[in-house]
Amino acid sequence: EALLASTDTNRTASLVISSISALRGMPATPTGRIGILGFSMGASWAFWAATRFPDDVAAVTAYYGGQDIDFAPARAAFQGHFAEIDELAVLTGSHFSVPLTLSKRKMLHE
Repeated sequence: EALLASTDTNRTASLVISSISALRGMPATPTGRIGILGFSMGASWAFWAATRFPDDVAAVTAYYGGQDIDFAPARAAFQGHFAEIDELAVLTGSHFSVPLTLSKRKMLHE
């Protein structure tokens, strides 16, 4: 939480956008969409990118992380890894809105 609070969201958003642009400029992905792997805060940014750039993001794999945003614009496939029981995770607040929201879409899970 302290890291997230100390982060400049505009600067991080710019980094995510420039990373998408750089990946799309590589020979392997000139016309194809990309996949994003994110852990914790990185997973939150991956969810954000999938909703803001649906024509660029094909898939997101997330380990924890969350976003309390509208996922309707996203066209990506999502795979989320969340513990069923985690003493460090709180079951209230926006962090767990992601698995609940995506479970209504196309979240892959076992």
